[in-house]
Amino acid sequence: MQQDGNTWRFLGRYYFNAGTDSVKGSLEISNQGSDTTKYVIADAVRFGGGMGDFDAGGGVSGKPRWEESGRYFAEFMGQPDVYDGFVWAMPQYAAWESESWEDSLYFSWHTNAYNGNGRGTHLYVYGPDGPGIPGSWDYRTPVAGSDTLGERILDHVVADIRAEWDPNWTDGRKYSAWFGELNPSNNDEMPSCLLEVAYHDNELDARAITDPRFRDIVARGIYQGIVDWWYYNHDGPSATPIAFNTKLPEPPTHLSVRNQGNNTLRVQWQAPLADSGNGFHGDPATGYLVCHSSDGFGFDDGVTTTNTYMDFTSLDTDSIHYFRIIATNQGGQSFPSITGGAMVASNGLAPILVVNGYDRLDRGVMCVEDDPNSTNNMLRERLELMNHYGYIRIFADSIEAANLPFDFSSNEAVIDESVLLPDYPMVIWQSGRESTTDKTFDVTEQYLIQSFLEDHAGQIFVSGSEIAWELDDQAAGTSFYNNYLKADFSSDDAGTYSVSTTSGSIFDGLGVFSFDDGTQIFDVALS
Repeated sequence: MQQDGNTWRFLGRYYFNAGTDSVKGSLEISNQGSDTTKYVIADAVRFGGGMGDFDAGGGVSGKPRWEESGRYFAEFMGQPDVYDGFVWAMPQYAAWESESWEDSLYFSWHTNAYNGNGRGTHLYVYGPDGPGIPGSWDYRTPVAGSDTLGERILDHVVADIRAEWDPNWTDGRKYSAWFGELNPSNNDEMPSCLLEVAYHDNELDARAITDPRFRDIVARGIYQGIVDWWYYNHDGPSATPIAFNTKLPEPPTHLSVRNQGNNTLRVQWQAPLADSGNGFHGDPATGYLVCHSSDGFGFDDGVTTTNTYMDFTSLDTDSIHYFRIIATNQGGQSFPSITGGAMVASNGLAPILVVNGYDRLDRGVMCVEDDPNSTNNMLRERLELMNHYGYIRIFADSIEAANLPFDFSSNEAVIDESVLLPDYPMVIWQSGRESTTDKTFDVTEQYLIQSFLEDHAGQIFVSGSEIAWELDDQAAGTSFYNNYLKADFSSDDAGTYSVSTTSGSIFDGLGVFSFDDGTQIFDVALS
């Protein structure tokens, strides 16, 4: 609280169950630092950002604060003398929050429009030309470093898009203009630049910027460009340790959690992909944090290791444990892996393997919301509804009710046979909304499941919304679907979320129930 304008300090993201509990529902603040001359004093704690409450003349928005304009955020955070202009409110806020002793930069992320005729990624710094004028690279801002900062970011973003999205992506162009966000009269304390990622009025570009995969590529490129600029241009390699130019690693893959006997669970994974010399992906992982949870929502800070497995011993019989892995290197921490979990078996052998085969996260699973200002719906990136990679929690609740221990594996670990299906009498395989691009079951998975059923008398329960469509209707595995999954494609749309069970089937006795329409988990996309 002694820095950044006495604003709120972000402590982290945590999961809270509904209701109140004086033990579990409390926050403890302690003075555990080694400096005994310092004290921790707290007079307020804020959970979440809350709902917008600022009225700029048109009433209160009624939206969560994180969805509102930066102009409202500046007011909420306590910036004095916030002006009415939305364009210059954000650079002014950045200048207000930055301390005199801090190194800071201002980066603005935009999309562009040009009567449907523009394409590609462009960069702007402050210069003499007016907005809308395709000016030259005429850099005239008094804040040194803006041009090199922009160039580093632009080079990374365009190279990454070409490497992983579209090899013919339009050349990144550099311009200067007197945009208010870049005007040094609004913020002369730090280098600044503005990136026009793509054109939202061009169909091809618009499809890209509404795809989470594309957004991830662009975000990674921006981050890595900033790291390079700080290392090569701002301080210079001779003044900066090489660790400062280490890029964050990617998340670990091939997660599995399996019983080993003696009340022990083994958590195993593979090292993530790393930069092969083309500048894409992060740098290699040098270690890992194995994070443990009792409910699959709230995880501990993790146990460190340089191995790609870890055993958890002396666990209670029939207890369920969840894990996720974070890769680390000198640059910091990766995003976490998917969530895996298992129930401890009394005899060390779990009769069920739960396989997560739902990796899809693209434009096709974006959440559809009504747009009050248009006849067209909005596509919203709600990751927790699209694919939260923690569906083992849902399966665990049902399997626990039957008191059957289970192991867990990602489908990647099954494909490379580090986890063997014949080790289990029963397999539960979840494919979510995997479809033709991501493959509900690729040829290797089909072969392994066929062998499991035919040669080892195994049993399998499969769930997914596009399995029949891809395998049978699109002929990606008709024989496998008909002869081994014992089903036929009927229609791509049932026309309802309501389910009526059939007498004599394994669902007999469940009565009528409904699939979720996208309010709890992903929508099965009835169309």
